[in-house]
Amino acid sequence: MIGLLGILKAGGAYVPLDPDYPQARLEYMLAQSGCHVVLSEHDLMADLPVLSVAKVLPLDAASYDALFGAYSDANVEVADSGVCPTNLAYVIYTSGSTGQPKGVGIVHRNIGRLIYNDFIDYASARTILCAASPSFDAFTFELWGALLHGGRSVLAGAAHGSFGELGRVVDRQGVDCAWLTSSLFNQLIVDSADALKNLRWLLVGGEALSIEHVREGLGRLPQAVLINGYGPTEGTTFSCTYAIREEGLAGRSTVPIGRPLGNTQAYVVDGAGELFAGWRGGRAVPGRSGVGAWVSGPGWPDGGEVCAEPFCSNGGRASVPDGGFGAVVAGRDVGVPGSGGSPGEGARVPD
Repeated sequence: MIGLLGILKAGGAYVPLDPDYPQARLEYMLAQSGCHVVLSEHDLMADLPVLSVAKVLPLDAASYDALFGAYSDANVEVADSGVCPTNLAYVIYTSGSTGQPKGVGIVHRNIGRLIYNDFIDYASARTILCAASPSFDAFTFELWGALLHGGRSVLAGAAHGSFGELGRVVDRQGVDCAWLTSSLFNQLIVDSADALKNLRWLLVGGEALSIEHVREGLGRLPQAVLINGYGPTEGTTFSCTYAIREEGLAGRSTVPIGRPLGNTQAYVVDGAGELFAGWRGGRAVPGRSGVGAWVSGPGWPDGGEVCAEPFCSNGGRASVPDGGFGAVVAGRDVGVPGSGGSPGEGARVPD
């Protein structure tokens, strides 16, 4: 975490490398991103020979104490760092549709769009659980949602611990807010809902939500605001959110994805990438769903064409197709299978 903050304050961008990734994937990511310096830990250097292609600084090595101690511990002023809203902040590699990982560049302004929004009340979400890997875009919300609002981010490896341990962390650390994948949420609601009993805010996403588990969660966690957070990595964690209430699920078989965040647009487009016009022959016609949010060209060597590929232009605005399908049913009704609706079955956008 210290290394990550140092990189950003110095005006750089980071590329998270998960030591559990295959060596070939790590090698590709290092080469494709143009990364020349790796901040790591001493014991990982022997386990990851791929790191030999870059200059590695083990932050936990005693030999570097004197080096780091020679620098001022005063905070870096933004004016001195040269950082501006369009500076690249990080690059996350997704699985990609071609078999090779695809780099997605996120700039500082993208993070601001996510964090300075009103889908949760940060005054009552002062302590946020940070259980995601930095290689997963939920980490952006978990870390910066707390730090940029003067709150506290609790680092916990929920993926490697028991449900009981997760509950103890939430209780002991006074966690107000957490984000969970829908699969983990489903397991917790069935087997160990008490682990979440002290949360005020619970965001769920990453894949399609089970309406049955969501309904059970509403009943077992009455103190928490349950939110469906939807969006591709290119949209910086969340593009649309929906605060789930029992009355909003009446008569539904899927959970709505809700409304776009501020400074975000949501579209339904046809197979040619054009904005969907609506009804054809009295029936809803399937189209692709897409979102757009402060799209900016990434700025690292040889990466522009990789990250520009997902973006398309709609009426002079940029959108990021997520590969799903949607349908305009009537007025403001939008369906997205796997996320909150299906062709012919609208997931109404709440007023």
